Amino acid sequence: MVYFWRCITIKPKKRALASQEDIKLVSKSECIKRYKSLYKLFKSFISKKRPIYLEDIEILKKDKKSYNTIKYSFKELVEEASAEWVNIGCVDTKKIVCDLCGSSNLKFNFKIKNQINNNEMIIGSSCIEKFPNINSGNLNMKEHKSRANKIYRSNYINEIYPNILDKINSWKNLYNSFPILLNEELNFRFTNLLKDSDIFYNDFVNGKIPQKNAHDFKNYINEFNLLKKEVNYFLDRKKDNIYICDRKIINWISQNIKDKEKLIDIIRKNDGLIDENTSRYIYSIDFIIRFQKNIEREFGKFNFYIESLNKENGIVISYKVSRNNIIKLSIKLSDFMKKFNFICFDSDKCISKEKIIAEFGFYIEYDNINNLIYEINSNLEDTKYYVEANGKYLRFIRNKKYEDKYNKHTEQYTEIDINKFFDIIKNELLNQNKNTRKIILNKIHKFKNWIHTDFIKNAMRNKN
Repeated sequence: MVYFWRCITIKPKKRALASQEDIKLVSKSECIKRYKSLYKLFKSFISKKRPIYLEDIEILKKDKKSYNTIKYSFKELVEEASAEWVNIGCVDTKKIVCDLCGSSNLKFNFKIKNQINNNEMIIGSSCIEKFPNINSGNLNMKEHKSRANKIYRSNYINEIYPNILDKINSWKNLYNSFPILLNEELNFRFTNLLKDSDIFYNDFVNGKIPQKNAHDFKNYINEFNLLKKEVNYFLDRKKDNIYICDRKIINWISQNIKDKEKLIDIIRKNDGLIDENTSRYIYSIDFIIRFQKNIEREFGKFNFYIESLNKENGIVISYKVSRNNIIKLSIKLSDFMKKFNFICFDSDKCISKEKIIAEFGFYIEYDNINNLIYEINSNLEDTKYYVEANGKYLRFIRNKKYEDKYNKHTEQYTEIDINKFFDIIKNELLNQNKNTRKIILNKIHKFKNWIHTDFIKNAMRNKN
């Protein structure tokens, strides 16, 4: 099965090759004299007052020089033309229409002058900013000739390899769209292809490579075609591997891991596969959910059942502590992968009930808090204590009427964080140990700062 060229066809947005401002500036410049056909085309579009699009230049196809210049090198031509002009400065003039954009709402008027043919124009501040090569110094003829040569060489190589820059950019886009991570060898070759082909094009256009060597670009095309086959084979061979690092996980690593490049390089060296070592750092829900059945099977051995597995709450499991009551526990995905990632692999490590209880915490939820309160109060039956909920805190209430029958304040309370208290009792509670009651009472006896419940009533009265 071939995956290399699979893509969704999207109708491209119509893109102008040349704006009205560009056309007018180049038409008034000296460099346009090299392109008679282009000059005629520009004049017609100045009268039409609209940009030039790709379909508009079909009439120039017989004139390769003009056609290739506007299609492949127009940006360079604009840079060459704008370098001919000098900004004389802001002038006091009655003229209220910009010679380039036609705007009549000019806040400042600038006079620019062509240093070769002495043409002059009045333009607004916005148009000055569009052409940074318009300067306030003398024209550098060496740079001017260099720009003209750059246009010539760009046209030359595009005659041999039409749309050469688009071809190089399509290779880059393709590399960034692979559905899975390439292995080290394929990635090395592909990134070198992108880098070297880009350097070749720029060096050729800038005159660093002899014109006779333009056909050497064929080597990059051949390498790409060979890579296309090898990458297709790699994708087909790895696409169904449960440990493959796919595009979702690549994006997740880029957003969540500090040393992302180092981690990705390690995975590449492992043929693009996530192993037990690298998985410790990958707590992506898209990766963990691949192993949900493994997790359910291993936890089910100790009567823990998966309630939910998602990015927000991590992994939530439930355990039946009495005939009609369950307690839910939870763990963050990052902590789960650090402590239990071996479940996703054929590992000699074994899971245990003790490890689950040790690493999971109490799941804060209204019904789950009530279930915990029920269990605690069941163990406090026939004592002077009972517990109720106060948000994320447990409020323990002590009745002192049997200690001091003359004391009007017969009840006192103190509070403790639910998670903190659960960690103290969870081992005995979840193992249904007979010592649970003793552990709870021992902890209560160590509580300090008991407050009379009358204070609560008075505070509520004052609030109302």
